[in-house]
Amino acid sequence: MFSGKLLLIHLISFWLSIASLVAAFGDSKPGCQAKCGNVSIPYPFGITVGGDDDNRGAGGCSIQGVGYGYNVNCNTSYDPPKAFIGTGNLEILSISGTEIRIKSLVATLCYDMSGDLVPDGQNHQIVTSNLKPTPFTFSNTKNRLFTIGCNSAGALLGWDQLGKNYSSQCISMCSSKEDVREGSCNGNGCCQNTIPKGIKNFSVGLVWIANTTILSFNPCSYTFLADREQYTFYASDLQADSKVREIPQVLDWAIGSRTCTRKTAKVASIQSPVLLIAVKYLKFLKYMTIELMV
Repeated sequence: MFSGKLLLIHLISFWLSIASLVAAFGDSKPGCQAKCGNVSIPYPFGITVGGDDDNRGAGGCSIQGVGYGYNVNCNTSYDPPKAFIGTGNLEILSISGTEIRIKSLVATLCYDMSGDLVPDGQNHQIVTSNLKPTPFTFSNTKNRLFTIGCNSAGALLGWDQLGKNYSSQCISMCSSKEDVREGSCNGNGCCQNTIPKGIKNFSVGLVWIANTTILSFNPCSYTFLADREQYTFYASDLQADSKVREIPQVLDWAIGSRTCTRKTAKVASIQSPVLLIAVKYLKFLKYMTIELMV
């Protein structure tokens, strides 16, 4: 017969095991690489050494049975090395007990003084981030959709774990540098909007109604998802994007169930089959922007 004393012993043992797991966060598993460049890699995360071979490639350094998200690819071709989620292109900047900060992908359009698109390889009207094969979501409490530029419209199309789609958008208007308010992101040179909870993958796109009267102080426009606490808008942001590209995105993470197979999982790709939908949506925003300017 299972006595109450034996049950109590089992319960104490169970809770001590849970407590040891919580206390261990911040430490890598014994024998596993603790850092990738300047980024600490705490358990349940682990550095992958075998590409997309899940935990077999990571040598058991990441937690078992929760998909690809906890495997970190340490790319040593950079100096110092950079950490990426799985085999994708989302760069990890830091990992805490409940959040991951990654480098933002920025939709960009730049024009020369004649109003022609600059063919410098930096223009990306639409960028896409995909976390669906991972246990992570884009934080709706920390992140905001930002659009920087005059006469610019930015849009986000996002999907949750079940494939339900959501959208967020904002429009930034200004006809002169004097219209821009330092430190304010309320629609004059900069706009922002919230995003829904539970977004697993999204595309952000940008439409810019450029004209030569603003190009002297606003040659480029940008749309991106980023940590709202890490960004303050200044008029100088209309001319340079160096600060914009340094603002992180925040991911929420938790240990959950594995929901996709190795054969179908593709982590953090910059390509997405929803781009045609995003383009159609952006065309609608362009017409809406023109109407507002008339």
